[in-house]
Amino acid sequence: GEDVPLLPNYFFMGLQTLGRTVYLFCENRKTRDDWIEHLSNIISTKHLEDDSSKESNGSVSLISVDNPSKEFLHKSSMWNCKQRRILNCRKFSFRYPEHSLDAIKKVQNALQKASDHSEDPDESNLCSFLDSTALLKNVNVSHLTEDERLVFFVNLYHVMIIHASLVLGPPDSLFKWMSYFNTIAYQCSDDIFALTELEHNILRAAMNYPSKFVSKFVIPKSQYKFALTRADCRLNFALNCGSNSCPSLVPIYRKETYNQQLNDYMKIYLKILRFSISKRNRQLTVMLPKVFSWFAEDFGGSLRDILQFLEPFLDAQKKAMLGSFWNTEKSNYEGVSIKYLQYSFECRNLIINTREDFIDTS
Repeated sequence: GEDVPLLPNYFFMGLQTLGRTVYLFCENRKTRDDWIEHLSNIISTKHLEDDSSKESNGSVSLISVDNPSKEFLHKSSMWNCKQRRILNCRKFSFRYPEHSLDAIKKVQNALQKASDHSEDPDESNLCSFLDSTALLKNVNVSHLTEDERLVFFVNLYHVMIIHASLVLGPPDSLFKWMSYFNTIAYQCSDDIFALTELEHNILRAAMNYPSKFVSKFVIPKSQYKFALTRADCRLNFALNCGSNSCPSLVPIYRKETYNQQLNDYMKIYLKILRFSISKRNRQLTVMLPKVFSWFAEDFGGSLRDILQFLEPFLDAQKKAMLGSFWNTEKSNYEGVSIKYLQYSFECRNLIINTREDFIDTS
């Protein structure tokens, strides 16, 4: 297996909790078996108040968690973590990241496991999801194409969001967001990165930093050899952190259909866009998601650039309404102004849409 220590002539046992596995190595089989028997007796006789202490399918159950941050967030001795704490550590990786592992299938499998747990939130499904995230340490993305890396890392972003929300809970204020997104990290492809680094230094590496002044000090300047080199403004909408201002569902992106999936998700995201028309002086006010303000430079920066970017993703009625304010001679919109919708820093759990054809039900 991928989590088996490579130490010949030693006998080992693994003690699993929800957040980690502790390995004990013994010089002979008898010592190892004596430890297993002794620890099994202790656990089987210990009366835990939590239902998770009950045995399931004949196996010793996991002990409930008193301190989630201490249990699930780890400071690795292998990496210069700084403030980052690695989350996908329920199992050790005893292998160097391999090209032969299908990275995209591994991350898609983790999202499927997350979906299984949301539909049936029992302990076995939770452990299966946590184990699938630990296996992502063994993938190597350096040989993937740009398009394949995009698919992998967008899916990975949502795995990390779901993982963190599931075991730690979501942040509920702007201040907590900054700490949360700079702390929660994954080990993957022989490197580590926090959620902020995954978003801005890998997926958005070829795009502009957010316009907020504080972003210059909060977002790291990390560089990654597998970062995307091509800008794609649709990523500003595809990356769903779970905010109430975002759609509640996210798809599992697939390399065969990801381009259409990104377009479909744009259309879903822009459902919250609102038009307000003053008939008296023929003025149109477009109420846009806050994302257009934060990343205005990605779309060109000007009102015309922003509106031309979003126009293909509007429904027929809004597209015609916006088009009626286009001045062909001036090659610009006349009588149109932009305002931005308020952004909610309250979060909810993401729902994985596992259908091949993404349909929004939020």
